[in-house]
Amino acid sequence: MEDNFLSKLAEFKTKVQKLISLHRESEELNTRLSTRNKELEARLKLQQEQLNHASDQLKALQIAKQFSGSEKDNHQLKLKVNQLIREVDKCLEMLKN
Repeated sequence: MEDNFLSKLAEFKTKVQKLISLHRESEELNTRLSTRNKELEARLKLQQEQLNHASDQLKALQIAKQFSGSEKDNHQLKLKVNQLIREVDKCLEMLKN
């Protein structure tokens, strides 16, 4: 009877040790995945900012193309483009903060 109890106890101990080992492995995997997720989120945010900036530049170029003409028009166009660039810069600054 005591031998049966000791064998059951040894079997239980082995199973608990396996569970502890699996738990540690799961925690390590979770930590690695969380770190990777944060890296990917930061990368995505940067790419979204770059896309927005490129989109704003494209809009400015399209406006410039529409208004190409006389010197007076060019001056007005430059003012408009500068205004758009300042707005984009403000938006980027707000995103950084």
